[in-house]
Amino acid sequence: MDGDMKKKREIALGVIGLILLCCLAFSYIKKSNISRQVPTKIGIQRTIHSEHHQACVFGLYEMGDATARAIKQQGLEFFKDATMAEGFSKPVYYQAWKKTPIPPDELDEGRIPSGFQCIRGIDDKTYAYIHRAAIEAGAYYVSRGNNTILVIPENKMIVYSKFD
Repeated sequence: MDGDMKKKREIALGVIGLILLCCLAFSYIKKSNISRQVPTKIGIQRTIHSEHHQACVFGLYEMGDATARAIKQQGLEFFKDATMAEGFSKPVYYQAWKKTPIPPDELDEGRIPSGFQCIRGIDDKTYAYIHRAAIEAGAYYVSRGNNTILVIPENKMIVYSKFD
């Protein structure tokens, strides 16, 4: 009887471990897919934070030094061919990029860019910096429906946010 109980316990622990592993893998895949919404040309160097919950998707990334330098030198010209991203299951196409500040008529309720209500999990100082970059000169953005990509070359930040 002790041998049977031990075997059942081992099987149960194995099944629980497998379920946990699947959940972790799914969570990783979902988070890593958020970066696929950003045009490849921008070149994400690392993920700072990403989150997907209910109707919200948010990703905060860092671009490389060379990309930030190229954006500072070329301005909007850099983004001329940065209008396609891999997407979740098919390519995502964006319209032309623009310089900030994002005009009030493109802000939700005249206050924040579309999707920014989904920004969570970062400190208040970083959020304030991102919001300020969106409404002041010095950054670049593109919107598509309820999502916004904001690129801040000064701080090498890439912000992706979407609200469904």
